[in-house]
Amino acid sequence: MRKWKNKILAAALTFSLMVPVLSGCFKSDSSSEDEQTLRIATTLGFGADAEIFRLQYTELFEYAHPNTRIELIPIGEERSGGQLAAESELEKNRQDSLVKLKELMQGDHPPDVVMVNYDQLPELIKENRLLELDAKLKKDKFSLSGLADPVVKGIRQVGNGSLFALAPTFSSSALIYNKKIFDEAGIPYPKNNMNWEETFELAKKVTTGEGEDKKYGFSFSTQSQTDLFSGMLLYTAPLQMRMYDEQGTKMTVDTDEWEKSWNTILELNKAGVLPNPLNMTQDQKNMAFDDFISGKLAMGIVTYSQINQIAQANKQVIGQQSNNQKTTGNKAKSVSPIEWDVVSLPVHPGTSKWTPNLNLNGVMGINNRSSKQKLALQYLEFVNGEEWARLRSKNSYNLMAQKKYNKPKDGLNYNIDAFIQGVPVPPSDYKLQLEKPNINMVQGMGRKQFLEVLQGNIGTREALKEWQASGNAFLQKLKNDPKAVHEANEVK
Repeated sequence: MRKWKNKILAAALTFSLMVPVLSGCFKSDSSSEDEQTLRIATTLGFGADAEIFRLQYTELFEYAHPNTRIELIPIGEERSGGQLAAESELEKNRQDSLVKLKELMQGDHPPDVVMVNYDQLPELIKENRLLELDAKLKKDKFSLSGLADPVVKGIRQVGNGSLFALAPTFSSSALIYNKKIFDEAGIPYPKNNMNWEETFELAKKVTTGEGEDKKYGFSFSTQSQTDLFSGMLLYTAPLQMRMYDEQGTKMTVDTDEWEKSWNTILELNKAGVLPNPLNMTQDQKNMAFDDFISGKLAMGIVTYSQINQIAQANKQVIGQQSNNQKTTGNKAKSVSPIEWDVVSLPVHPGTSKWTPNLNLNGVMGINNRSSKQKLALQYLEFVNGEEWARLRSKNSYNLMAQKKYNKPKDGLNYNIDAFIQGVPVPPSDYKLQLEKPNINMVQGMGRKQFLEVLQGNIGTREALKEWQASGNAFLQKLKNDPKAVHEANEVK
């Protein structure tokens, strides 16, 4: 979280320097009669960082509308005693924040605009707390045709086809590939919209070598320290395979579907297609912390923000080669720039619209009880509009909802459309997690059993049965005490 906020702060501060020279970009509403206050409540955890929120989401609007004052209402804190809170505390705060937001929306001084996480949105829609936007936007001639599918379709799918919110930016992933490895193997490059089976077969074909010369075919992350269980969950996310039933009373992992998914990943690992986690104590020279940048990986899943890292790594390599050539007359032989491109993430047949690792940022809607719905709509249309996107796209680690402003930066040339496909996997179980805040601890039980199989200590189906049994015991414990914790997580 700290790394994420540092990125936002760097981009926001750079952007803030642009504001004084933007006088020609917007028509000011300084002729309006009276000063107005727009109240924005957010559960995104900006409590101690209100200035970052303003730089990111409100500064341009306030500049273009000098008679409008923004009152920020942060709900929920991310920090504890001056330090980042533990993951379990963050999750609890995030859940509590939605409860507090609902109370505030019904209070005597309700916020006009609410900004929430995507998985919190369905609860607000279901309880009829947000204004339906389609007719309002159409009346104002705010075009939705220029917005990226992940945003519009992602929000419509949780609103039964209607639009109750907008999101100015989003983040997503794509499949990056090393052209040289494919060329040397004489194998055609990956394509958009491959299914997972095709991707894994391709990965097997480009897996070559041993030891220091090993080239791995695929990884769920180019970061060497990523654990395989997390990759397996990314693979299964679009299948919406449940760990427990909708009531949170019974485990549902002792099935053929879970066994098949585990075995698919385990067999790839056994065949040497997937890289082993890096021993973080060893020398990390030559960028070995990243399997793709080090040239050892044919295909891997990367986020949009990682593209900048890969481009910078290539620039460093070119610079090193140039320096070596000047001082020794020889080019560096250990590392070469990577020739690469990206395609869309693989899909499961029948679930092609759902894409893992696709997140909508700054999901914002209008409180049904707001007395300033017209002003709130003005704000939404502004922050999700073309001019805002044009300016923000110059200094952003995210993709713009206004899709025409998503272009490769710094002279790069790659298939950026690979990042702008699909729809977020529908959120589920948020209400259940509110009721039983520690229910996700069953995931840790699964990770433990997966590791046992990975180490050859137990068979796949036996591990799933163990997970089912231990999970059922914990779910029964939660039935008696919704705030109970699994014994392995209890503080002694």
